[in-house]
Parts: sequence; C-alpha cells; structure tokens
Amino acid sequence: MGKTQPVPKPSVPPTLELIRVAAGPGFVLAGFGMIPASFWWGVCLVYLGIVVGLAEAMWDPWLLKKPEAIQVPIIGSVFAFATFFTISVVLANAPIAIVVYLGGSENYAPGTQIGGIEWNPKFTDVRVALNEPSMDDYQSLNIVISPDTWTHEAAILNGPKDCSLSPEPGDAILAGWTKKGGDDTVVGNNVFGTFNFHDSLGTELPPMAIRNGYRLSCNSFQAHSTIQLVFASVTLNNEFLKPLQQPNPKQGQWGFSVGEFAPGSAKYSIWDIFGSRPHPTIVSLVGSYRNGPRTYLINKTIKIPTER
Repeated sequence: MGKTQPVPKPSVPPTLELIRVAAGPGFVLAGFGMIPASFWWGVCLVYLGIVVGLAEAMWDPWLLKKPEAIQVPIIGSVFAFATFFTISVVLANAPIAIVVYLGGSENYAPGTQIGGIEWNPKFTDVRVALNEPSMDDYQSLNIVISPDTWTHEAAILNGPKDCSLSPEPGDAILAGWTKKGGDDTVVGNNVFGTFNFHDSLGTELPPMAIRNGYRLSCNSFQAHSTIQLVFASVTLNNEFLKPLQQPNPKQGQWGFSVGEFAPGSAKYSIWDIFGSRPHPTIVSLVGSYRNGPRTYLINKTIKIPTER
C-alpha cells in the first residue's frame, strides 16, 4: 500500500493576516474616537476590540508556536489594558457638589447692590453654589438652574471669568414707562427664544420676571473652584395683573398680551407688579459637563433649607 501524503493547509495571504491581527486594535481606536460623540457606543467598541485582541493573543497560530514566556505577558497586557480602561474611563467619577440656601434678604436696605442687582424688599435672595472638588478641570459646563418661583434677575457672584448667565426662553413679564398713554402699539419679537418688546414710541420693555430659570455656561470649571450665583426670587401681584388677557398659543407657537396701567396715587411704582416676598422651596438643575472624553449629565432637585 502506498503512503498517503498530508494535505498542506492553504496559506493565508499576508494582507488578510494583517487585517485579522489589526482588527482588535482597530476596534479599540475606533471606540476611542467615538467616545466624545457617543460615550457608551464608543465604550462598546473598545470592549469589542479587547475581546478580539484577547482571542488573537490566545489562539493566534504564530503565538501558539512561541514559548509561554512570550504568550503569557501578551495575554496579561490585554487584561491590564481592559482593567485600566474600565477604571480610568468607564468607572471614572466627576462629581460636582451643589449647595442651595437663602441669603439675608430681610436685612438688605432698599437699593443694596447684590451681584449688580439693585435689591428691593419684595425680593428673596436664593443662593446656589457649585463646587468642583476633584483634581481635574471640567469643560463645557451647561446647566439650567431654576428656583420654583419667578425670578426678577440673577447674577454670578464669583466663578471663572468665561462663565455667562442668561435667562431661559419661556414665560416672562415685561414692563416699562410709556411716554404717552392711551394710544400706543407694542411690538414683540421672538428671535430663537429671546424676546424683545418695544412700543411705537420707542420705549423698550425690559423683563421684570421670568419663570424658566437661567442657563449657566462655562468653557471650563477648574479643579477645587466654586461658582456662586444669586437669584432675586419674586411673586406676581395677581390683582395688579388680573386685567391682562392671558395668551393661549397653540403648541409650537408663542403669544403675549399687553395692558396699560395709569398711576393710581403718588405711591404708585412699577414694583407693584410683584407681590410680597416669596418663600421658594426647591431649586432644579438640568444640564451637562465634560471631563476628558466623557460627558456627564446632571438632573437634580435640591430642597432649600428653611433656616440659614
């Protein structure tokens, strides 16, 4: 009987061999590239690359021919990278400590300047402090902060110079003194959620109160730093505003109503729009910030202590 010859295994083309070996690192690099745009999809791609790389390290024909002194360190390096990635990226914590409290509204003399806000006895001083306790610098802080009352005005008391605070679009009360009563036209414009009102005589009507809170935006939030904000919370004088017809816009639309009020006495003031000093109970914070490649979401409702 003749001897049977073993059939040689077909060789893998070098190009395909390179693609197979590079698949694991390729998924890892693609995952890191995706993390800034979509964190969890990027994380999944990185872990997929780790699994593929581990399979290559354990069953690659070329490595199987090598001594254990080479195989074991390669497999161990894959596990080490997976552990490092999990701890430093997936499980990384980026805390922000938030404190809300009441200032000393009852002790402010009329006209006192608090963060550029000229104080009035009808205002309640609500303070919000955000502290960054970590060793890292956060980026792209973008948070809407809303007390559960109307706000006449808000200001940044201290914090990074690149921070800004702007009112959120939504319900608003605007008022001003007209130069000639009885025959006036008010024009309102809504430009990307920012309202501007003026009458036919050129009188600007600035916002007196808004209800949807203020947006805090900072390019960076340095390690171990604090941002402190003040909100002048108010209530509305419903008796004063009762003659105004309430707008009733359809979904996706906006509207406004206008009223004219003549001084009733020598004590008449534009501040009669407001009622007595309010007692806010909660502050809500909704937004996001970044630490390295990861975006963190914040959605908190914090109760205001009744005692300072």
